[in-house]
Amino acid sequence: MNKVKTITDVNAHITNVSSEVKVVDGTAVAHISFDNRAFGTITAVKFNATGYNAFGDVVSVNGKESFILIVQDVSIGKMDSARDLVAKLPNPDIRRLELIESQICYADGKVLTYGGKNDTLIESEELSQGDAGEREQRRALEEQFGTGFVWKPQELDGGWRCGCGYVNIPGDEACDACGISKEKVFHAFTEDGLNEAVSKYRETEERRKEAARIKEVEDAKARRKRNIVIGICVVVGTILAYWIYHASVMAERTTYSSAEEMKSALQGTYTYYYDGYSGRTASCQLKIQGDTVTLTYSSLPDDPIDSTVKEWNYKNGTFSTFQDYIVTNTGDIKESGSSGYLFEKGGYMSTSSSSFSSNYESGYSVLKFSNLSVTSNSSYTICTGKVQNTGNKTYKYIEVKGAFKDKNGNVLDTDWTYAVGSEGLAPGESSEFRMSVTKDYNIESCSVSILDYN
Repeated sequence: MNKVKTITDVNAHITNVSSEVKVVDGTAVAHISFDNRAFGTITAVKFNATGYNAFGDVVSVNGKESFILIVQDVSIGKMDSARDLVAKLPNPDIRRLELIESQICYADGKVLTYGGKNDTLIESEELSQGDAGEREQRRALEEQFGTGFVWKPQELDGGWRCGCGYVNIPGDEACDACGISKEKVFHAFTEDGLNEAVSKYRETEERRKEAARIKEVEDAKARRKRNIVIGICVVVGTILAYWIYHASVMAERTTYSSAEEMKSALQGTYTYYYDGYSGRTASCQLKIQGDTVTLTYSSLPDDPIDSTVKEWNYKNGTFSTFQDYIVTNTGDIKESGSSGYLFEKGGYMSTSSSSFSSNYESGYSVLKFSNLSVTSNSSYTICTGKVQNTGNKTYKYIEVKGAFKDKNGNVLDTDWTYAVGSEGLAPGESSEFRMSVTKDYNIESCSVSILDYN
């Protein structure tokens, strides 16, 4: 056991008394704290107080060096601590207090008077944490009697010390702090008492471990069940979200019962219109003849782009050439992508300047391309070139499209860009542009056309 020497005031009803003085609006106020020993619930405390100023001089009250300070209307339970109890001081010059217990009033009406300081040296023995056997005994006693019940009880001249460490006055048959009878306390530290406590502790530990094991198994089952439920919910939610999305997408399309039905229904001409300053104008047509799709731009009527349908996806209402197309629920055809062209069923597109009045100048005819070049780097196939304004007007937002072709003229990929933005291209001026697609060794040329302008 560890041997410990302590000094205890056996007459004190409260311990660890401290105070702090604060000045609020010119009034000195004491904030008082203390620990209640074990005689009952405290409702009021009377202190003999001595006040000092900032220089350490005694501050007289009514011509006396000490005064009575009362803290009342409180409720401090047995073995509890009081913190920051407020009491107004009789002299505003007080900055420090010395407080000595005078009388204590308890909830049962009992009033106890402090008998004066009676410090007693107590040599005690404490069960050691360092010794494995005593460590188990500590845990066993604390399990049975409460935390801190680790002190070997003693008979003293001024009373007796409990296993919890509290010093009781003579005649107390039970500890005022923990409530355990004196007889039971002293028996607990005998060889038989320690063996009984350890045996009970081990049984309790076994039950606790078994309960923990059962709980762990139950928790694992609950987690598995919860994870299964969550997994099912996630799967169901994902499937539901997919079908909702799929339904909303398919509601905007036309589907068919077979590829042949789709192919037959889509034969014909479709026209893309743009809204320019001169009104709504047809600038590109898509014609489907069998499995061949032909794109013709009004600016390049003699250079149509032919491609072959790779797949008629009749269930999803789409078909694919070098790019994907969607059949809308109105029977029109739209290029895939948010900025894809919408080709309306039917329509007419003029490809001759004779249809315009002699006063009308078309950007499609006066914007000329030159210096077209196709190169590749490690990631992209690139088309560069120059567009020149050979007309009499300034053109803005000139949008050009490139069709990247193989040696047989088949379109393998496309890209578009603005060759000129808001700055405009004045008569006689030229501007360079650049388009690129994912690198493809089969690309040998690029056909460039005007898509739109202002």
